[in-house]
Amino acid sequence: MSMNLPLAATRWLAVLLLALACLCWPGKAAAQSCWVSGSFSMSFGTVAGAGASASSTSQTYTCQSASQTTYYRLCFYLGPGQFSGSSVNPRYMYNYSASTNNYMAYYLYSDAALTQLLGPVGGGYTTYTWTLAVPGGNTQTTNPVTVYGRAPSGQTLAAGSYQEQSVNGTLYYRYSSSGYPADCTTGGSGGGTASTASSGVVATYADACYVSTATDLSFGSVASLASAQNQVSAITLHCPSSTPWDLGLNNGSNANGSTRRMTDGSGHYITYLLYRDSARSTPWGNTVGTDTVHGTGTGSTQTETVYGQVPAQSVPAGGTYSDTVTVTLTY
Repeated sequence: MSMNLPLAATRWLAVLLLALACLCWPGKAAAQSCWVSGSFSMSFGTVAGAGASASSTSQTYTCQSASQTTYYRLCFYLGPGQFSGSSVNPRYMYNYSASTNNYMAYYLYSDAALTQLLGPVGGGYTTYTWTLAVPGGNTQTTNPVTVYGRAPSGQTLAAGSYQEQSVNGTLYYRYSSSGYPADCTTGGSGGGTASTASSGVVATYADACYVSTATDLSFGSVASLASAQNQVSAITLHCPSSTPWDLGLNNGSNANGSTRRMTDGSGHYITYLLYRDSARSTPWGNTVGTDTVHGTGTGSTQTETVYGQVPAQSVPAGGTYSDTVTVTLTY
């Protein structure tokens, strides 16, 4: 048995199938465009006052070609975050728990040598720019944009956690099928921008102390040690505010028991003494609570004077005498 559908019904069915076919046809990503994945973040880890802390991080971007090879010129910018105001030289992280000394300076760069500051569009800094050729056929190429950071040494800070949010980036790009555009905002056959989110820049400042300098204790040139020779040197140190510390000096590399000695390297020695006071009555040693210098950190550089003396004695032989003393800072 056969059945013929009315012509109108047949046309309606054909139209319906065509509509369904259009709804189910797979779409394509827009050609000749770039976009950014993820958000910008950087961690400096633990930062100590004695030395700079460096870090790096990568922001991922993807660019797509058209049917022909697409040549891209790209530029990346990073604006100041929530605590940096309008400054990127330096930028600042903030310690919410501290009442004073709660801003940590840091810098972001486009090069591993840390010479090219990375800033916002129109900020006057060297543009972070590069080129990319994406093969034709609607191909997508993904690459990282690496950002380098530095938290400088010598900052007077409260111990604790520091952070800055809203360090947002912008990727500018221009493209062409006949060669690289001259810049990221003009030229070529088209272009655009892609923005990045920010998940923060973070660091921890250690409750750490360090010795900045220890100058040589030089007694100069003398013809005789018939009388005592006195000289001084200085030790500078840095500790966070309210941190107790003790500064000790060992007996040196050429000691005979507890007697400090300089040597000329040929088996001859000259004894000397180190004191904590200008009257040279309080010896300086290395036993905490007994003969070390005690103090409390101020968050700034502190200086302690070493009072040295070469007591009267006979000179075993002419020459240059020296010794090495180790400085120990306990906190």
